[in-house]
Amino acid sequence: MLIHPDALEQVACDSVNAEHCTSWTVIGEGAFNRIFLLRFDTGAEAIARIPLPVIGNVERTVASEVATMSYVRERWSERWSGSSRVPLPKVLAWHSSYDNPVQIPYIIYEYIPGVPLNTLWPVIEGKTAGAALQSIAELELALLHQAFSWPDMPSMIISAAEFQLRALDGLVDVSSPLVKSKPADIRLLRRLLDTCVRVAPLIIPPDPAMTAPVLNHPDISLNNLIVPPDGRAYALSVIDWQGATVSPFCMQCGVPNAISYSEDVIPVPRDGSMPPWPDNFDSMSPEEQQYIRMHHRYACRHRLYAILMPSLDPLRSDAWVLRHFTALEGLVPFITRCISDGQLGLQGLLIRLQQCWREVHDRPCPIDFSQEEISSHHEAAQTEAQFERNVRRLHNMVDCMNDGSVTPDQFDSAKVTMERCRKEWDEKAMKGLFPLYEGAHSYYLV
Repeated sequence: MLIHPDALEQVACDSVNAEHCTSWTVIGEGAFNRIFLLRFDTGAEAIARIPLPVIGNVERTVASEVATMSYVRERWSERWSGSSRVPLPKVLAWHSSYDNPVQIPYIIYEYIPGVPLNTLWPVIEGKTAGAALQSIAELELALLHQAFSWPDMPSMIISAAEFQLRALDGLVDVSSPLVKSKPADIRLLRRLLDTCVRVAPLIIPPDPAMTAPVLNHPDISLNNLIVPPDGRAYALSVIDWQGATVSPFCMQCGVPNAISYSEDVIPVPRDGSMPPWPDNFDSMSPEEQQYIRMHHRYACRHRLYAILMPSLDPLRSDAWVLRHFTALEGLVPFITRCISDGQLGLQGLLIRLQQCWREVHDRPCPIDFSQEEISSHHEAAQTEAQFERNVRRLHNMVDCMNDGSVTPDQFDSAKVTMERCRKEWDEKAMKGLFPLYEGAHSYYLV
């Protein structure tokens, strides 16, 4: 990645009315972007966000993110006109193409001091954590009821499936180690995608508001919520709007990643009652009890969000009680990732839809998996789920992100830990190959 630093400094200085940039500090680097904190002679600070070459169609990606950020700031101001907080940085300067003095696309926006919520989430409680939940609710309420244009919901599902079918015609190399699907999977993938085309017109909720195209943040995760280091955890800034989409309300209104609790440590009762404590909690060691308390807090936050949001947004409640809500929410994402991530997710979703079909439509079900196919899938999905749990534990031990990345200062110690874990990894017991190796599949590369 080539960059003209003097030109970027000049653009940044002009955007904050400064003469000189006094320092650059790398404060973040993910799969798609590198983030710099710039400081200036006036005391001003700003963020420079530089997209990495792995991003496809970088011009539209950058322009879309800038437009989204500007739009969301306007929507927030309209919805919460009495609030002094606008939890979104203001874009100060940007360019979407390589044809500029900096020689690379960039976005420069306000720096809002704070820490990612994930650094506090395991330990904060009560009103401190409640402020974070309130911030997420306010953001979604500001966005999810402003309709955009899209012909209809079936056309979105069908176009996604047809796009993947065209990819199977030779646009994707399924022999690549970067793709989980293999040549032997093509026949099943085609069957799954053809099935999606057939079911699309039959699963649409009748309420137009439920299918109205709306915008939401693409990943309301703990890493993307910037909060004060002390006091109540109101979101000062919601970052990383890259990849935001306009899609039907019922596809956008699930429990956000920051709050959703899907671990098996503490169950979240479907009836809204308090998550239970383990029967043997009192006999656990102090370390085990601390671990359980942390997961119990996570489960309680999921429960609280699920109880409170329907009262603030009744349409969301209507969506959540649909028998096939999970299918509506996940169908397009599973379709668009079925080649790169494998067929298990999409097939599992269609099986669940087949099993509840009588509550969805009075026409014959167009999904026709046999009991043998369902049992085979269930066994494979259980193995995959166990493997993924083992991979998450590995990531925690190595202290790396889910793509295996670490900060430069962590690299040496993480590599030592990784090599030790590699030697201890039992492929049979762990349900799969050791996942950290050069050329391994990555969500971010395909």
